[in-house]
Amino acid sequence: MKPLSNKAHLLSLILIANALTFTGCKKTIATLETKDSIFLGKVDSIPVTANVYNPETNEYKRIDTLVSAQILSEKWIEKQKEQNKDLNQLPPLQTPTGFFRTQKIGSRWWLFDPQGHPFYNKGINSIYTGKSARSREAFQHQFESEKKWMTETIQLLQDNEFNCAGSWSNVELIREHNKTTKNPFPYYYNLLWMQQYAKQKKLHYKAPMHKNYPYGAIHVFDPEFKVFCKEQAKALDTLKGDKNLIGYFSDNELPVYRSALYDFLKLPEGTSGKEAAKKWLIDQGISHDQITRNHLNLFSAFVLKTYFDIVVPIIKEIDPNHLYVGCRLHADQPYIKEVMEIAGAYQDIVSINYYYQWTPNPEHMNNWDVWTQKPFMVTEFYTKAANSGLPNTTGAGWIVPNQRTRGWFYQNYTLALLDAKNCVGWHHFKYMDDDPLDSTRSVENKGSNKGILNFKYHKYTDFLAEVKKLNTDATRILNH
Repeated sequence: MKPLSNKAHLLSLILIANALTFTGCKKTIATLETKDSIFLGKVDSIPVTANVYNPETNEYKRIDTLVSAQILSEKWIEKQKEQNKDLNQLPPLQTPTGFFRTQKIGSRWWLFDPQGHPFYNKGINSIYTGKSARSREAFQHQFESEKKWMTETIQLLQDNEFNCAGSWSNVELIREHNKTTKNPFPYYYNLLWMQQYAKQKKLHYKAPMHKNYPYGAIHVFDPEFKVFCKEQAKALDTLKGDKNLIGYFSDNELPVYRSALYDFLKLPEGTSGKEAAKKWLIDQGISHDQITRNHLNLFSAFVLKTYFDIVVPIIKEIDPNHLYVGCRLHADQPYIKEVMEIAGAYQDIVSINYYYQWTPNPEHMNNWDVWTQKPFMVTEFYTKAANSGLPNTTGAGWIVPNQRTRGWFYQNYTLALLDAKNCVGWHHFKYMDDDPLDSTRSVENKGSNKGILNFKYHKYTDFLAEVKKLNTDATRILNH
């Protein structure tokens, strides 16, 4: 068969994903509607725009459509206020272990906090300060110090019922804050070992869509990678006793796609990755011309298994207390059975950056349950408001008319996640918009409305109002 280039493969993948989203949206809404009409309302005909990235031209193509959204009804919200409903149907207090852990009770997966209470992730990514001149000026005017910023930021997040910090957050400041508060803020930590190794070896370069390894092939077969990870893991000794740490990501969006076999075979002769791919073909008893789609799936799983075989034992040897939550699967990875089976074998929670879905697809989530036998959480999703004043020309999220419709999307998306018994939560991307004049930001992050604040630290109040409604009642919805 004629191989697809990695670029062509990604483009076709994204276009297909959009088509599946629109055909599956009504089915998902109908499923939720029949469950209980008391707490669900419906908004019809929201105009949305999809930004579809074309790697060949390094541009985004816009596709317009109309969608519906499930949102919390005002009846439900008022009913909860009146009844102050007890949550006694949630799992009872479990034996405290001192650290976060997962457990399946009946047909539903749960995350439990160190004291044994049920904990459902409602997190936010990228809690850090802006780097541009305009962001720094706004920071000095409003906060003056990082300590004050962190205190006020965590208070803002907790006021809106977010309960943890996701990837890319300022972990050092969060940990310092937690030392002096009665209401600590749990967090995740991203080690970024493959990315850091590649940078150290000068094998890593900036590029959109995370194609930042030569030919898209990660350096997992390089013998020095394991040595590097062992050295990096020494830093975990200071984290292993922190009860507010939920778990570790080891990397973000590794580009191990279905095209990985072809990517590795493009590497120069004599490189560890090229030699590993050639040996794999020999072990399979096939030649380059005999590669099938099944072989592509199996090789992608083989690459990730090799990666997990290195990083997971090293993490667990130093820190057996905290969860391992993977490398934030994305693109075609969550739809490849062999890849997800490998992820489930190594991860305590399977992390998925789940884009190009207006409503999470029940078939996808059921597949993840069957394939992984582990809980999952969505670790990136967002929409952008057309009236935000930002160009919104980059990034995977949908474009909606305004901040309120951003909030409706948040409710629609997370209601479907709450309905999935193998989901233990989500991390919204992200805390603050990037300044479009910030030259340090990569192309997929520059100048788009993704945050709960703009780049001058001003809140998107209409968005947060809808977010807070859902976050506040998330546990009661689970109970319901």
